[in-house]
Amino acid sequence: MRKQLSNSEIREIRRKLGLDYGLTEIIPPTAQVTLIDSLILMIDDEPLFFSYKGRWAPTVRLLLRSNFLKEIVIDKGAIRFILEGADVMRPGIIGFHEEIKQGELVAIVDEQHHKPIAVGEALQSAMEIKLATKGPMVKTIHYVGDRLWTI
Repeated sequence: MRKQLSNSEIREIRRKLGLDYGLTEIIPPTAQVTLIDSLILMIDDEPLFFSYKGRWAPTVRLLLRSNFLKEIVIDKGAIRFILEGADVMRPGIIGFHEEIKQGELVAIVDEQHHKPIAVGEALQSAMEIKLATKGPMVKTIHYVGDRLWTI
């Protein structure tokens, strides 16, 4: 179901995006803002955010334009697994932002082009990632080629 948002609903979303990401100008004043199935936020007919655990998570499409999330860099061997929806395992990580907190949303980027290929939720803090040698570090919640990407 597609719902056109009111000005007061758009103001509230702007406020939340400002608090969560420091984004204040992401929704232009003249933009058409719609909500699909109460889960996908469309800005001028482009899916730029989706609902995840009560907050707005950016789509890969948005991060490819301007990545404002902390990054986890994965090696080329891990890419195909991530693009099938797998979580990011410690052996596939070759770099990461030193201030990642557990539960924070992160951009998963490839080592060669340094472009976002997925969005994930950090299962561990940066310190825990640094000390770990195996296991899942990031839960993949959206990736290039998934249903959200194809909208």
